Amino acid sequence: MGYTIDIDTGGTFTDGFFVFKDQVETVKVPTTPHDLTVCFLECIKAGAARFGVDEQDLLYDTDIIRFSNTIGTNTIIQRDGSSVGLLVSSGCEELAPTQNKDDKPPLIMPEMVAALDEEVDSSGKVLTTPDE
Repeated sequence: MGYTIDIDTGGTFTDGFFVFKDQVETVKVPTTPHDLTVCFLECIKAGAARFGVDEQDLLYDTDIIRFSNTIGTNTIIQRDGSSVGLLVSSGCEELAPTQNKDDKPPLIMPEMVAALDEEVDSSGKVLTTPDE
């Protein structure tokens, strides 16, 4: 079993939670709102340093990377940021959260939902691939 890496980008800091066998390490780096890839990579670098390996070796031996973005989540929940678009499989447009019962606007405006001509079966096998 290799490393697992969990990274959460927040408004001020990006937190990393790294596990390898029975060793657990946490890191915290400043968030770079202008480019979230910078703080993501800095978090990987800091995690690798905690294990005493370089980033390439850490990533080579990593089984899982999970990324969450508190900035994005808060923007959606508070509805105070950029508009959010949603790509869905054709025929699933009605599942998009485009209606709201309270006074807030919906999570996604109906005109921001686009359907792709694709089909996936219940096991996750792609039956029809969308046209690029």
